[in-house]
Amino acid sequence: MTNPYLQTVPAAWARAGGAALLAAVIVLDQFSRHLFRNSPQAYAADPLARRLARDAIARGDDRTMTNQERLGRFPHRNDVLGRISTEDEIALLQDPTGSF
Repeated sequence: MTNPYLQTVPAAWARAGGAALLAAVIVLDQFSRHLFRNSPQAYAADPLARRLARDAIARGDDRTMTNQERLGRFPHRNDVLGRISTEDEIALLQDPTGSF
């Protein structure tokens, strides 16, 4: 099910910077996780959160590369989304120091 409210970035969010932009990314990333736990809907806001995060990175608001950026997705979500883990993702999940 596609939510039409998650298809576009509100202009105010796109213009926000710093803490406001970070807050929007966290809300989009985490609220759906908790509301729709263990279902594909839990990740419905991800494209919008990623777009805002990419905008922040392009503006220089981020300085480090996360595992998600390196791998292109979060491997701990693979089971609930029915995805097959890559060798790199399996290695990261088995590494006690590998985190997100």
